[in-house]
Amino acid sequence: MVAEGHAWVYRQCLRDKELLSLEVHAKDEKLGLWWLPPSERQPPWEWCEGKRKKRHLINPSP
Repeated sequence: MVAEGHAWVYRQCLRDKELLSLEVHAKDEKLGLWWLPPSERQPPWEWCEGKRKKRHLINPSP
């Protein structure tokens, strides 16, 4: 998925360093999500954080 530009490399859990070169290649070739303008890209970990914050606003803990 990374090689085709369909996934980001999540560096905090990275075990296979080869994924970094695959991501660079996908970026250079503007494959998959890398075809989008930077303003339209959102890493999944940022998207999840936004969902968590939104959920907290809707159902705050006592």
